Amino acid sequence: MVEIILTGTSHVIASPDGSCVEISLSLSNTIGIRDSMVQDTSPILELTRREWTAFLDSIRMT
Repeated sequence: MVEIILTGTSHVIASPDGSCVEISLSLSNTIGIRDSMVQDTSPILELTRREWTAFLDSIRMT
């Protein structure tokens, strides 16, 4: 089961094995995705809303 926690303006999604992804809406209205276990040293994947929607659609298709 996946746990979703709202922390301020971001969501942390964790799996039972400890894998974590943090998703946040930036002030520039883009979506940032990073590995929350690595925190500040994690690279951030920044997507537009259109890219985010396409990303989610591709995940749902698998």
